[in-house]
Amino acid sequence: MSHKGFAFIDVISPCVTFNNNEESLQSYTYVKDNDVELHAYDYIPHRLPIEEVDIPEGQFNDITLFDGSVLRLETLGSDHDPNDAMAALTALHTAEVENKHVTGLLYFDPTQATAVEEQNLVQTPLSEVDDEVMRPSAASLETLNARFRGKA
Repeated sequence: MSHKGFAFIDVISPCVTFNNNEESLQSYTYVKDNDVELHAYDYIPHRLPIEEVDIPEGQFNDITLFDGSVLRLETLGSDHDPNDAMAALTALHTAEVENKHVTGLLYFDPTQATAVEEQNLVQTPLSEVDDEVMRPSAASLETLNARFRGKA
């Protein structure tokens, strides 16, 4: 699937600069003391691939994994409106309650600008942009700093 859009991935990582005190649930000490290994990635045993599964719209299928656990996959039905944010949240909540993993296009807002559009970024990789473009002039840097100091 290809789309013009943005993805957000939340990664829990200890911060050694902010909130690094004994009371914080985001401190380096707390995170390290409560670290849980989700995946052992140092060794991947050889297994045959799980068969490709075709699940009709609005239905689900139980897939048995290598360790015997079962993953219940459900595809969204044609009655799901991907332009409705509440419908997307409802689909996720219902899937969680019913112990399913829902697949399909949950939410899409075609009016939302991409990060490139919103921030007016260049198409050229930053490593290839000339220094004259990357470095602000002394005047523009001073204007920017004055705004941060509350003087503009």
